[in-house]
Amino acid sequence: MTDLPPLPYSERRTTALSRMADGSMLLPAADLRYKSGDSEYRYRPDSEMLYLTGWEEWDSVAVLRGHGAKDRFVLFVPERDAERERWTGPRLDPAEVQARFGADAVFPMTEFRARGPALLADGGRIHYRLGASAVCDDVVREALRAGRARRARKGAGACMVVDPGAVLDAMRVRKDAAEVARLREAARISVAAFREALGRVRPGAGEWEVEAAL
Repeated sequence: MTDLPPLPYSERRTTALSRMADGSMLLPAADLRYKSGDSEYRYRPDSEMLYLTGWEEWDSVAVLRGHGAKDRFVLFVPERDAERERWTGPRLDPAEVQARFGADAVFPMTEFRARGPALLADGGRIHYRLGASAVCDDVVREALRAGRARRARKGAGACMVVDPGAVLDAMRVRKDAAEVARLREAARISVAAFREALGRVRPGAGEWEVEAAL
């Protein structure tokens, strides 16, 4: 396998923050989905959250704050659960998350409702896709209420909701060197896999044999 350069998450966040000016951004993780009962589909992270943070866990929220000099990148993550981790594997504790992912602050997801509005209320625009998460919808509404009160007193505060795509779409279209390297590696692997699969195509061969080779 080709050695791939690390993805520039910190640089992406810096660019996004500069384009938000005094705004903020709220990105919830994608939901965990089930086939039947407690059988889970393979988890697919939210594309925008993954692009800016590299974080791939569900039941999480990322907050970026263009206003203020403190805690500009905040993560809310699941708490450790020894029983669940017997099946899903170990999770990182907040200190490990902060060190590995470069967050300014990391809190358990159970504190998001209490802490979230204050993190968002100081800025102007809140970049968030309404309907993405019921919990986040509630936090955004509370932040807007708090923002209105702050504007009356301080002349600044959250006043509107804007789709995150206004900042991120143009960024994600333009691929950086690390992404190009991964696209090339994916193409190389795909070509090799199809060549291997073609060698298994013959009269009487089952499609499962071709699939196994692929």
